Amino acid sequence: MSNVNLIVQRQGGHAAVSGYDRFAEFLDARVINRIERLTFGQRIAARLLRKFYLQSGLWYGKRGLATELVAARQWLKSSGQIFHFVYGENAFRNLGRLKRFRQNLIICTYHAPPERFVEVVLDREHLSDIDAILLVSNTGRGMFSELVPPDRVHFIPHGVDTEFFYPKEQEEVASLNSKKKCLFVGSHLRDFELLTDVIKIMAKSDPNVEFEVITLKKDHHYFDGLENIQLRTGISDEELRSAYQTADLLTLPLSNATANNSLLEAMACGMAIITTDLPGTRDYVDDDCACLIERGNAEAFVHAIRSLLANPERRRKLVSRSRERALDFSFERVAAMTEKVYKKIADQGIRSKVIDKDLTT
Repeated sequence: MSNVNLIVQRQGGHAAVSGYDRFAEFLDARVINRIERLTFGQRIAARLLRKFYLQSGLWYGKRGLATELVAARQWLKSSGQIFHFVYGENAFRNLGRLKRFRQNLIICTYHAPPERFVEVVLDREHLSDIDAILLVSNTGRGMFSELVPPDRVHFIPHGVDTEFFYPKEQEEVASLNSKKKCLFVGSHLRDFELLTDVIKIMAKSDPNVEFEVITLKKDHHYFDGLENIQLRTGISDEELRSAYQTADLLTLPLSNATANNSLLEAMACGMAIITTDLPGTRDYVDDDCACLIERGNAEAFVHAIRSLLANPERRRKLVSRSRERALDFSFERVAAMTEKVYKKIADQGIRSKVIDKDLTT
């Protein structure tokens, strides 16, 4: 749909081949990138309109306001357009004020868990201007259905590049590993305390198991003094893929979750996965393709690691089902699902105009 405008941004810490914004490559849409460096004119405008971003909460700020001003110029060109903010928490606050001038539609995708959303989006009055809310997990459906009419809320999963992330043959992987390797990837909403407990327990009783931890430098302090661990940061996309392909298990304890890039990438690489049993993870994996462990239970994580490493047949089943499930979340499929929502709300907008016209005749 050539009348679609995508307001996108890159999130720090994501691989170049990852991130929710990648699905833009599979849509016929105009892309408006988030403003990261303001021009002199944008700095003046941000100063004059300072109250509009200060009252909105965290994550938006003057860069979000500057980006909306760019989108506003496109908005005023014609009616019948769709404006999709792919990170609604960060980018959408004020564009709906222009609905009195042009009849365009607004879609926002939200990623934060409900508990975090209410912390970073303080003034939520602007949500009434949204024509469709897309959630990357059903965890927020209840909250958003109280803030807007429930029929505006849709679950559209996060996508993954299933061509870049793919499995290696298991025989090839087995020949590379002298030790059993458990992989951990990421930083956001990770349960580092539980992970370190697991590593400590395994170091004492299972010295043949090592942990490869790929995370931000700021999180390395969690692992000070631990044995059987390899810390990595700032690796290339190809190195990340190789880590997924060559590890025996993904061990991914989480403190909370909606969608999770690391989980999807590991699935696409056909990994046997142990992660935390949360509503957000249940939107992407089930007991057929992952071991889901009660939050905060380090002993259960350790038991799952030992059990899977001792049961190659169970691991093979998880590997097969994991890759199969990941194909449901390819960027192509996610883009097609998103286009269906575009068409639905566009048709509803047309019908609404017809009804309004009939009422005035």
